[in-house]
Amino acid sequence: MKKILCSFIAIFFSIAIYSQTPVPGGSISGTWTLAGSPYLIQDSTIILNGATLTIEAGVLVEWQGSYAMWVEGQILAQGTETDSVIFTAADTLTGWKGIRFDNTPAGNDTSRFHYCLFEHGKAHGALPDNSGGALAAYYFGKIIIDHCMFYNNRALDNTIDSNPCGGAIALDGSSPIIKNSLFKNNSSLSGAGIFCFSQSNPTIINNIFTNNTAPDAGYWGTGYGGAITCYLDAHPTIKNNTFCNNYAGNGGGAIGCVDKCNPIIDHNLIFNNTSDWIGGGIEIQDTCNPIIINNTIADNQAEFGGGIDIWGYCEPEITNTILWGNTVTDGGNQVNIKDEYSIPNFYYCDIQGGQAAFGGFPHTGEYRDCIDSIPLFEDTLTGNYHLTENSPCIDAGDPTMFDPDGTRCDIGAFYYHQINPGFSEFKPDVQLNRVYCYPNPTQGMSDIRYQISDIRNVILAVYDIHGQEICVLVNKTQAAGEYTLRFDASGLPAGLYIVRLQAGNESAVGKLFVVH
Repeated sequence: MKKILCSFIAIFFSIAIYSQTPVPGGSISGTWTLAGSPYLIQDSTIILNGATLTIEAGVLVEWQGSYAMWVEGQILAQGTETDSVIFTAADTLTGWKGIRFDNTPAGNDTSRFHYCLFEHGKAHGALPDNSGGALAAYYFGKIIIDHCMFYNNRALDNTIDSNPCGGAIALDGSSPIIKNSLFKNNSSLSGAGIFCFSQSNPTIINNIFTNNTAPDAGYWGTGYGGAITCYLDAHPTIKNNTFCNNYAGNGGGAIGCVDKCNPIIDHNLIFNNTSDWIGGGIEIQDTCNPIIINNTIADNQAEFGGGIDIWGYCEPEITNTILWGNTVTDGGNQVNIKDEYSIPNFYYCDIQGGQAAFGGFPHTGEYRDCIDSIPLFEDTLTGNYHLTENSPCIDAGDPTMFDPDGTRCDIGAFYYHQINPGFSEFKPDVQLNRVYCYPNPTQGMSDIRYQISDIRNVILAVYDIHGQEICVLVNKTQAAGEYTLRFDASGLPAGLYIVRLQAGNESAVGKLFVVH
């Protein structure tokens, strides 16, 4: 298994059920408290303009049928690291119809979702109700989604209107901030994780997208973007994310860019994604000109363009990016240019086979200061895509750009920290105490690396997703510095586990996936 970025996400569930509160439908507002949890929603609800609904940490919100929550006012779902807000359905097959921002005045205060779980949302009905399984926003972008999990949400119903999109989140003319979150096992006919449509320019940063699926249902426009689709003049910033094991039936196993979209795709790890046709990692088509900078695109698969496929008058700029180990059944393992009108430019990249190995039409764009050298990743068999100290990608990027350690920019998503080897990440971490896990996911052994800023009493423990302690790995006083220990997870059931570092009064958390 390959590596998922160990970002700082913790989803715990320690729900104390004191009573239950039926919600018959209609207008809702005020505060939903832990003492009143669970809240059982029995019909569609609406937060009216001028009203606010606050949901306390630990509250369970459970839909009793296929109903939506409409937001014209403001919602504040305020979970914590140890007590999430959970949005779920009593019947996981029927699901619920998501939280939907529609007719929300642009001047309203920001809605926030912090440490929330969205699961079993199912968008269906006439367009646009068949898009956005867990959350949909139409012309309202003042939404912050932070440290949330989107799991098993769907937008697959094309019985009334074709092309449902956004298995977890659908955006139309909306530009929220989506960060530090996990998107797993979501499905849609386009944009299984997030669908960005028509002037939607969200900031999508520090997230993990894994095992999301965008199948091809035989309609034009379906089967694009196993994790994210940008469609029709949408320009998101996609930065510091990890994409792995996502699938698209047509194009863009991880990311699909279609029709006049110019996203910034910056410092992402994109590996082991699959498309049945084009663009195992990224698909770019129909007058799209994305900026693709400092990404590692490796071990993806497609029929054409295992790493990147480009066609239809597109002129992307690809800089400081590794394209390696991608495979195809037909043409262009790393890069495929599907027509003569697409002219990508490559600068300071490491591309397996070089320009001569591009598939499709001859490359007529710039190809400047690129190399064709084995990147020397730490260990691809265990999924560690960091660079080793002898990697030819070190100090080989654009010389006008610099890594956080002050040296010339490296090629790829991860820089090699030349002052403090082994702590290279997408960007410097402002936290003094931190914890990382790799390989991640793991089938057994994983290194847990942590750092503390001062002499502290240190407790390092592993928890399951319900907040139950699995084991304590460290409980002693330690001096400031960096520490690494081996953790054997082979006896644990497959799933998500939380590694929590408590150093005095300060804490940090990491996330570890176990697979079998």
